[in-house]
This record gives sequence, C-alpha cells and structure tokens, in this order.
Amino acid sequence: ECDDATGGAIQYDDYNFSNEEVSTAEAMAAKFEELAGPDRRCDVFEMKQILDQYALVEGKSQEYSLESCRALLCMFDSDHSGSLEAEEFMEMWRFICSIQRTFMKYDEDKSGSLSAFELRSAIKSLGATLSRKIISRLVVRFAGKDGCITFNDFLAIAAKISSCLAACTEFGVTKDVNTEISMNQLINFALYT
Repeated sequence: ECDDATGGAIQYDDYNFSNEEVSTAEAMAAKFEELAGPDRRCDVFEMKQILDQYALVEGKSQEYSLESCRALLCMFDSDHSGSLEAEEFMEMWRFICSIQRTFMKYDEDKSGSLSAFELRSAIKSLGATLSRKIISRLVVRFAGKDGCITFNDFLAIAAKISSCLAACTEFGVTKDVNTEISMNQLINFALYT
C-alpha cells in the first residue's frame, strides 16, 4: 500500500456553530471581556480558565490541558504577543468546535479516545494528510499507555499540524521541492508551535 504524502491544511473556516455553541461563545465573550486587562487580551492561563468554565466535550465538563491551550494560543496569536485578542479567541473557538465534532465522529467505538487508525482518518477528514511515519510519531508523543489519543491530545495535534502546514506554506516548502530555511526560522517556529 502506498503511503500518503504529507500536505494539505486543516479546514475549519466553513464550520457552522450549533445553537449551543453560539450560546457558549456569547458566554465566553463576556468572560473574555471580564478577564482581559487594559490591553483587551487574554494570556494562556486566562484562556484556559474560560475554556474550562464554558467549553463542554460531548456534553460533559472538560478541563483543557495547558499543552493544548498553549498549542492553540500559538496557532491563533497572529502577532506572537503571547496573548489573544477577542477576535482571535472567537476564531479559536470555531477551530475547537470543528475539531471536537471531528473527534466525536471518528471515535467510532465511543471510547473517548482515538486509535492510531481513527487518528489518521480524522486528520485526513480535516483536510491534512500525514505519512504513516508522522502518525506513528504523533502516537508515540501524545498517546496514553493504551496507545490512544484523548480529545485534549487531538486538539493539540490538530493545532500543531495546522501551524506546521501553515509554516510550510510561509517558507515555500512543498511535497515536491526541497526548500532551505534558516536555522533561526526553524528554531523560532519549533519553539512557538
């Protein structure tokens, strides 16, 4: 069997909120305004506080991991300030809802986690393709002892993949062309994803 070439992009822009997600977004926006300081921005800890308070996974309260929150912040922090503006936060919420819906769809056995096979299918459905080698590395890096990926881990993976593929586009890296990037570009990117 032929392996997939790594590429594509995580697609979520056309995601339509459910009524419940719209209500949650409104409550989150109010909490964001409450927590944001004079700069009208929230850092990763404030962001986590909002998500933990309002965001549900499969109708249940879920504590978001600091790692997934940091990956999300890096993905949506367009000016690399270490914090999000309200618009960036709401765009992040659209991404989270899209990723959650995908997670629930591909968690075929309703175990609350994804196997490596389910992970690959879920990522592909989002618009990105990853080689088997990369999927294996993601499982080694993110899976629990049972070899499965939780929602928090899937969220971090999706954010990191999205950031990596966007960086490839920014640096002109394609499947077919070898491109040189500077050590400074690589280290800067690797540290802020």
